Amino acid sequence: MFINYIVATWAGKRKDQAEYSKFLESTLDIHMVHLYEHGYKDIDRVTIVCPRIPKKHYDTYYRFDKWKKMFGNKLVILKYQGANKHYSYDQWIQGMKNCPQADYHILIEDDYILSCPDVIPKLVDEYKRLFPNNIGYMCSFYRNDNSKLPCSIFNHAAITNGIISNDTIKNMKRPLKKFYKIKSAHQIAFTGLFLHRNIPVKDFRRLCGIPFYSSFSCKLQNYSLNDREYNYPFIAPLQLYSNDYLEKALMLEY
Repeated sequence: MFINYIVATWAGKRKDQAEYSKFLESTLDIHMVHLYEHGYKDIDRVTIVCPRIPKKHYDTYYRFDKWKKMFGNKLVILKYQGANKHYSYDQWIQGMKNCPQADYHILIEDDYILSCPDVIPKLVDEYKRLFPNNIGYMCSFYRNDNSKLPCSIFNHAAITNGIISNDTIKNMKRPLKKFYKIKSAHQIAFTGLFLHRNIPVKDFRRLCGIPFYSSFSCKLQNYSLNDREYNYPFIAPLQLYSNDYLEKALMLEY
């Protein structure tokens, strides 16, 4: 089984985030350290999608030399094609189309991390349970408020980190072109790629806590099932962790 782990990235300056602000330049590096510690054995390829670097950016955000030593031939640096006006979503599509040999694609943003070992096998197992025909998109949190519309603000992947089979992608002709044609919020448009083709979208909330960091309010939010505590998440925002924990991650040598 071939796992393609796709990281959507952004080296541009980000909104100040109180105590976490000093780690903003190291966001992707912390992510890669956690991936090495918790997911190296379970992945076959790490695809880092790199958009054009804006004028206001972090100089040492991309630390390719370090990561190449860690991941070797598993690491692929994919130059993003386009103006990067669609956040993570078309980065993920480009990353999936660039790796047709994969069986599954893990979709994750740079400021989220695998928070414990063996997350990827658990995600694959849950995916197979939810989609017996291996066709579907499993996200972290799917908002379904029984809207009559197939895809709307009430009915879409609200936290999009997740997993998609390559069988799903093979059934979607020109997904990038179709994505750009959907005139809606980017997150809703991404979900629409699947729902408008009658491809099911579900989430893995029954397995773990689902914390979310809002870049608008600069606060952690809880989207866990039945509002339970978001303990033991599979995928977590970096802001969930203490400064001491993040500093120790940056001190690890490889």
